[in-house]
Amino acid sequence: QELVLLIEHQIPAAGIATLSQVIPSFRSLFPDVFRRVVPNDDGDEEIEEDEGIMLLQHSIDHSEEDSIPADTIKHRLHYFFERLIHAISSPERPVLLFLDDLQWADNASLDLISSFVMKSHFNVMEDENMHPHCFVVAGTYRSNEVDDDHLLLAHIRDFMSADAVRLTHINVSGVDGEGTKAMISYALQLPIRLTRELSEIVHAKTLGNPLFIKEFLNSLQAEGLMYYSQKEKRLLWDIESISTRPVDDDVAAIMTRKVLRMPPDVLYALSVAACFGRRVDENILKVLCSSDQFGGVIEILQRVETDGIIQTQGTYFVFAHDLVHQAVYDLIDVHEVGELHYNIGLQLVKDISPSNFPTGKESFVAIDQINKASSSVYFTDLSFRNHLATLNLKAGERLIETAESSSALVYLQHGIRHLGRDGWEENYELCLKLYESACQACYLNGFVNRVVFYADEIDKHTTDFMRRVKAVWILIQTLGSSGKPEMAIEKAFSALRELGEEFPEGVTEADIFSTLSSTKALLSTYTKEMILNAPKLRDERKQWAIKIMDNISPFLFQINPVYLPIFGCRTVHISLSHGFCRDSWFGFLSYAHSVVSILADIDEGYRWAKIAGFIIDRFNAKSLLPRFKCVINGGVNFWKEPLQSTASALTESSKEAIAIGDVEYVMYGSSLSCVQNLLCGNKLSTLEKDIAVTVSGMVRMNQAYFLFSQLSLQKAVYALTGIKNDPFDIKFA
Repeated sequence: QELVLLIEHQIPAAGIATLSQVIPSFRSLFPDVFRRVVPNDDGDEEIEEDEGIMLLQHSIDHSEEDSIPADTIKHRLHYFFERLIHAISSPERPVLLFLDDLQWADNASLDLISSFVMKSHFNVMEDENMHPHCFVVAGTYRSNEVDDDHLLLAHIRDFMSADAVRLTHINVSGVDGEGTKAMISYALQLPIRLTRELSEIVHAKTLGNPLFIKEFLNSLQAEGLMYYSQKEKRLLWDIESISTRPVDDDVAAIMTRKVLRMPPDVLYALSVAACFGRRVDENILKVLCSSDQFGGVIEILQRVETDGIIQTQGTYFVFAHDLVHQAVYDLIDVHEVGELHYNIGLQLVKDISPSNFPTGKESFVAIDQINKASSSVYFTDLSFRNHLATLNLKAGERLIETAESSSALVYLQHGIRHLGRDGWEENYELCLKLYESACQACYLNGFVNRVVFYADEIDKHTTDFMRRVKAVWILIQTLGSSGKPEMAIEKAFSALRELGEEFPEGVTEADIFSTLSSTKALLSTYTKEMILNAPKLRDERKQWAIKIMDNISPFLFQINPVYLPIFGCRTVHISLSHGFCRDSWFGFLSYAHSVVSILADIDEGYRWAKIAGFIIDRFNAKSLLPRFKCVINGGVNFWKEPLQSTASALTESSKEAIAIGDVEYVMYGSSLSCVQNLLCGNKLSTLEKDIAVTVSGMVRMNQAYFLFSQLSLQKAVYALTGIKNDPFDIKFA
């Protein structure tokens, strides 16, 4: 209860709902978070409504349909997980987190682990009154299953090079001879003097592998080489037969022999369970057992628990060891394993509707079974293939929403495979959605070449630009974030031309003044009320044009900033002529910044910057507020308000950006906050520490875009404080 109160104190309800997606027990620990009281339709009575997933979906207002990038959701999850670790650990109550079999962890899981181990978010904006991190992570993996290209080793190399992480390698081998003696003496409940000879033989045959020792002893008993003597009242063994008994090459071979001794019905039930992995939920088996083919599987599994092959943990049947599971699975005939997966999946997916895709794990388990039946012989019916492709699309989209983009890509690729080579001709709409989502998943995973591949496939099969604009938009983001801003800008201008928005190849000072002046004259006829009551933008081409101009602006700022006032004014004109959308705010704020910095009309810029904020409020786009606060306080407000006020606001907006996972504006706000705090005359020793923390965060979060200016600031502060170090030499080396 004490921990629950600590978590509630440090993590908001929306954060608890976010964490419940990876820690399901949070639902029972925080019931109040997942229940709410709402009036009924008559308004005269209050009823309770389950709010679990809804809280997650609306914690960053999802009335802004399709507007929250999945990488933002990922960073949000990472941030709240760090907050959780921080909340439950303290100098008085340190935490040990043990993670087994890391060789099987996917990229999303390893990213999450790296995030809190590297303390990425807390190190960016850490409160002075926060206690230090007090946790240890112990992870195990099988070195024989991890080569130099394995994902895990890449993360371990990052840990080794990080100043914030103390890494210790421990190579675990088998127990030594004395350990084997102690283990066998304990297992047989006999003194070591009686088991010494047996222990020496067992150690020589098993090389001290504890699991091997256990299963070797079990096999001796099963073969009659070890037996209980009523006369001696203890276990006895045939030492000569044991010493000459051939030993299996590995533990898996022992397991295989053990499983082969099972009756056929038991072996079939174990094979069905093995198709799900090392563990399977009994609730899923209940659905499966409603068919004649799989009836009785649960009863058989419950019956063989005592044999040490499988055991129950809560509602799960769990194989005693992954090698036991592998031994059972490998015994399924190679020609039958696909059919078994197919029949299991067929039974489980029959009640799943793509139009009302369930949120539980059961849906993913069912789709996994069908996907594992890789042979095309099972997928001859076109309507069934389309159904499976649609289910994989829904699964991929759901995983992208929850920041599991690596897993999402697997489902999307299966969906494309189910459609086959003629997918574009047979089901164009479904094929387009699969390729678009695959394009997005690749972008989130950083697979630049694959983004280009999927975008090119869409381009080859689509003549209407509006059908491929989403893929083009993802490609622009990918090129920009992967260090190719020139290519991103070129692609963006090409897309804008397709959307009917032409821009001159070269922008002169006269062009900028003329555009700003004409926009200023146009806006002089509008009041705030007229702006907020203007119609919404319905023209899809104009919506995409504004979206692309908004997203390309950071790269233009770096490469060709003279276009920024032009883009801002163009967005203003589109909004006034065709209607407003949630992205209109950036155009108005960009215009406001240009009016202040170019036309030197501070009052006019300040007024329209405030109205840009009201546009965000109009569309209830709460996830945009940290971005808005960073830009307005970093570029406009300080002309009218005290620097101390805007510097403080930038610090707060950075913290808000952390909470929603907007890493880019975490860095932007932190960087500008340091600049303004220097201009305020704050203590250089405090400022030097803040800048160092921000630089460290930029390096860890791969935010090279802001790093150069921050290093320049750090060098200036070093010079003022007499520090001889050159930050450029360290960071760029």
